[in-house]
Amino acid sequence: MTGAAEVPSLAALVAPLSVGEFLAQHWNRSFRAWPGDAGRFAALIGWDEINHILATQRLEPPRMQLVKTGKQVLADTFIDASGPNRRIDAGAVTAQLAQGATLVLSFVDEMVPRIGALADGLGDELGVRCNVNLYAGWRADHGFDLHWDHHDVIILQVAGRKHWRVQRPTRDRPARGETVPPPAADDIPVYDEVLEEGAVLYIPRGWWHVATPVAEPSLHLTIALSPPTGQDYLRWLVGKAVSDPLFRADWPVAGGAAATADYWQALGAAMQALHAAQPAEAFLAEQRAGPRGAAGLHPAAFRRGHDGAADGR
Repeated sequence: MTGAAEVPSLAALVAPLSVGEFLAQHWNRSFRAWPGDAGRFAALIGWDEINHILATQRLEPPRMQLVKTGKQVLADTFIDASGPNRRIDAGAVTAQLAQGATLVLSFVDEMVPRIGALADGLGDELGVRCNVNLYAGWRADHGFDLHWDHHDVIILQVAGRKHWRVQRPTRDRPARGETVPPPAADDIPVYDEVLEEGAVLYIPRGWWHVATPVAEPSLHLTIALSPPTGQDYLRWLVGKAVSDPLFRADWPVAGGAAATADYWQALGAAMQALHAAQPAEAFLAEQRAGPRGAAGLHPAAFRRGHDGAADGR
């Protein structure tokens, strides 16, 4: 069993920078790469544990995907549906990987407690929602094409090597669902190198990137870091507005310009009151809340409750 001491902190990942220097110089701002020693992240997850996850968990897209040259491999090619239950066909997965596909396990922080502890620690330190995806492959075909993410990411190269190309954003702080023009053909990457085992990359939201295996087994973790935005706040505030009848009322279009002006003024006052009544701390706490956490199920606790010693009476 791997101990908590083997889960790296933010300070360990950004050293020799201090956390304060990282936040001031790079967080939400600019790309950064850090070299590292081979085996540095081996305690987080390895090939045997990945095989165990594939053998014991009921995984299907989008939780598990195979991607190759920017396209998702059809699930029917690696899911066995011949019996009463759909199961992963291990042989078919191996064959797809041998042909150049990349294995993607989403939310692996919910499958591996050590990675969950890593996500929780970074989320607490940065005040963000955090989840972790795993990527594994061993040929020379890239999984996803050149793209940008709507969240910041930290890449941990767990095993093997991988080539990364990173380019500057073409839109400042793009949001999910936006159409953003790609970099110009003559754009010079800020990073175009092979990432060695144990190294770390930080890629802010909106920065273009593509990762390509180098014909050897490669395993990396992508830590997705999602700070709340003003748009998130507005969506959250809409949910709070449903309790006020004014926001549920019809717009008095038929009443003419005077009715609209009165309603517009009332809406403005109600919005100000709603904003004032919802402290920032409440919004941030709800944004950070996630499903992961100990349920507290333990036989000893049941016995105490059954005996009446700790049943809340």
